[in-house]
Order: sequence, then structure tokens, then C-alpha cells
Amino acid sequence: MTALDRAPDPSAYAPAEYTATVVDDETRYVVDLRDCRVWRLAGIGALAWEWVLGAVTSEEAAALLHPDDGDEDAGTHLRPLHECCETLATAGLLTRVETPA
Repeated sequence: MTALDRAPDPSAYAPAEYTATVVDDETRYVVDLRDCRVWRLAGIGALAWEWVLGAVTSEEAAALLHPDDGDEDAGTHLRPLHECCETLATAGLLTRVETPA
């Protein structure tokens, strides 16, 4: 069993419908799609998750997640999770995206 397997589930901090798990090499990230924050396993062997800044916190990623569709509430409605993940992955901001079970 690895540290990744034993790590607490960050979905406890953010509802599953607003999160996506991203695995890059041996680092696991959980993206909170509501505000583009990212949880990262805090080092191999650590059991704590922490907020980290990364590519998905950029204005570009925020624009992808919160498209301006001409609505006066533009930017307040999220795209569906799978579409957000696919968009970010296509833009090269996320890799190997897994949606939560």
C-alpha cells in the first residue's frame, strides 16, 4: 500500500460533483472545479493533503471552467465535470484525468 492509497479523501472537503482527480507521475491532485483550487498529496509518505497553486489556478483555466456565454451571470455556472476535465486536459493543463467514483 502506498501513501497515495492511504491518503485521506479530499472529497470530504469538496463535493464529488465539483472535483476531479488528476494523477501526474506519482503525484495525485484533486481539482476543486468551483474555484480552480487544487489539492495535492503533501509529499510521498505524507498523509495530509494541502491546497497548492498550479496551472489550473490561472486566469486561462478559470475562463475555460467558467465560460462567458453571454449570460448576465457569466462565470457563475460551471460546465459539467467531465467537460471541465476534458477542456483542461485538451488545453494541456491537466493530464490523466479520473472522475471520482
